[in-house]
Amino acid sequence: MNIIKTILLLSILTASLISGSASAANRSVGSLDNSLNKHDFQFSVSTKDPENSYSLALQFVKSSGLHKSLSMLLLDSVKQDAFIEKAISLHGFDTVKSSVVAHIKDTTSLYRSQWDELMASIYSDQFDQRVLRSILEEGEKSPHMPRFMNVQHEENTSQHLTESALFKEARQSLIDNLKLNFTAMVN
Repeated sequence: MNIIKTILLLSILTASLISGSASAANRSVGSLDNSLNKHDFQFSVSTKDPENSYSLALQFVKSSGLHKSLSMLLLDSVKQDAFIEKAISLHGFDTVKSSVVAHIKDTTSLYRSQWDELMASIYSDQFDQRVLRSILEEGEKSPHMPRFMNVQHEENTSQHLTESALFKEARQSLIDNLKLNFTAMVN
């Protein structure tokens, strides 16, 4: 997939993941092929090959840039945290912003492979191999993209991710490291 397709796909999917809004999904829905239904996007028990389904989903997550959703979800979850607001009042916005960005990068690096695996397990459960392959190869031009976006919204993938034990652990690690950092600044 070329870089332009990757960027377009990432921006569309990230908007849907973070906002969880119907508007992001509706923007991409367009006209749907009536021959497609929800079953096209799910594996049937008789034809599911877990090894290949998961492998393709993992490739999909890595190639599409979806792994970056962890950093965006972390930022979204901490930016209104009372601790961060207090740190801004003590140290200034620019100092806090720099620290938060650096710590999010560190946290994302630490949890990236586990995050990729979590997302791959979600996508391998939600989507057929041909759908993922089509989106990987064709990006936004894939005939499956509108339904992909729609299913992401219907299944509330963003909520599944933010409610996962992995996200909660990564978020707590980020907060703990930020507290250490800002405490050291005061002393």
